[in-house]
Amino acid sequence: MKICILICGQIRGRKALEHLAKNLSQLNKHHEVSIIISTWSKTGMKFSGALGFGQVARIFDEEVLALIPNSFYGDNFWDNFNILHDPFQSEDVTSGSLRKIFEYCNLENLWVDIEENILDLEFDIKLEDKNSKKMLYKRWRANEIKKRIERNEKRQFDLVLCTRPDLFINFDSEELTALSYGKKTKLTEKLIYLPQNNKVERYVNDIFAYGASKVIDTYTALFSMSISGTWNYIHRAYYDWLQQNSIGSVEAEAIIAKGFESSKLSFEDIKNKNNFIDYAYNLSNSELQIPKEKDLSVDEQCILHFIQYQKDLKEKDFKKAMHSLLKSDFSQRIVGNEEGIFNGRDGWLLSKLIELVNALDISDLNELFHYSDRHKLLEDNVRRIGCNKLFLKSTYSNRVVKFARAKQLELLQEDIKKNLAYLEPRVADALITLAVKYEYDDLGLSHQLAKQAIKIKPDGKFIKYKLDNYEKVNR
Repeated sequence: MKICILICGQIRGRKALEHLAKNLSQLNKHHEVSIIISTWSKTGMKFSGALGFGQVARIFDEEVLALIPNSFYGDNFWDNFNILHDPFQSEDVTSGSLRKIFEYCNLENLWVDIEENILDLEFDIKLEDKNSKKMLYKRWRANEIKKRIERNEKRQFDLVLCTRPDLFINFDSEELTALSYGKKTKLTEKLIYLPQNNKVERYVNDIFAYGASKVIDTYTALFSMSISGTWNYIHRAYYDWLQQNSIGSVEAEAIIAKGFESSKLSFEDIKNKNNFIDYAYNLSNSELQIPKEKDLSVDEQCILHFIQYQKDLKEKDFKKAMHSLLKSDFSQRIVGNEEGIFNGRDGWLLSKLIELVNALDISDLNELFHYSDRHKLLEDNVRRIGCNKLFLKSTYSNRVVKFARAKQLELLQEDIKKNLAYLEPRVADALITLAVKYEYDDLGLSHQLAKQAIKIKPDGKFIKYKLDNYEKVNR
């Protein structure tokens, strides 16, 4: 298979590219691989322009991330700090240094396109998510180079991967071979392969994509839409763009992302750059209880409650930790949306809440009010939490285990039948563990628990083994 890899965007280090080179050197020799790199002349991190939680999470370690108020995010993130220069030193990017990384990969071709970072890429129309324009521009530019190569060679690439320089990429040789022979799905101009496909409704993960050459032509042409007055953030814009062009999507299995390259900043890098961050950091690293500060903004008060949550969690006092967490953002501002989608900092906070839901064995949404005073804003946020699939998975799973422990077989069977799609594999493990515990006193109950466990985890070897044993005894 003739493969082209488009590596588009700013170089932020060598590790991810070296990882890619190592993977390519081990790739099946039946594949002819070419690479097009379109980048800027200086290394660096995404520091300029609008910064959301996701970008900031790749810049700072989690200790600092926990101290950043929600109001900091956006176009003027760095205005909150007394920083007159980028904390990262930029280095020159050269064609020779990039070629050296891939010199042992047996590539068919390597094309390197390096631009001075002098483009404005700003337009009269005020747009949200404007940082995406530079990424989309680089994707479009790399693809235009690819199109010219195809035109000159009078042959298209069979598969084109569009990725970024700081993303660790792995290839599954078997899946790639199956794809090349059309054993699962075929490479067509109307089908694109995406990571975490359809995980979130009307949302496309933009870290990479692959497919036939023509479909990547369409995918990278989204740059033209980024200057439109109807631009609606990159993830939603990609979804709408693919729908508009009648392009279907499937899960990426032949090529897999394994995280981002990172060299994160710690508190020492921004010490004495913001008074509130210094204050919050000192509180979080002291034995003092968090004071009630009336002069702080709502977002700053949220940070103090979150620091108290961290202290409670460290003491393994999960009830107090839930109380403190619910008093933070969940009681101070709107979190998530009506469809139960929690992005950015909201999603991060929800993940912390779900960890406590499992630690406290919470199995019903209304149990959250046992840990905090009830008020309108918290009620609205709890309603949104109740629409979130990850939260539902945790609470439904906890409830089934509770029924099993209480030997309430009828309620357990009813709940599994109703919510099977939400139940986590750990539920099956818990049921079979209880089945083994009960089998000397009530073999019939153990048999029923094993029958329910196999519904949740059909490939569970131990569950199958125990179920076979119970059925032999009952014959």
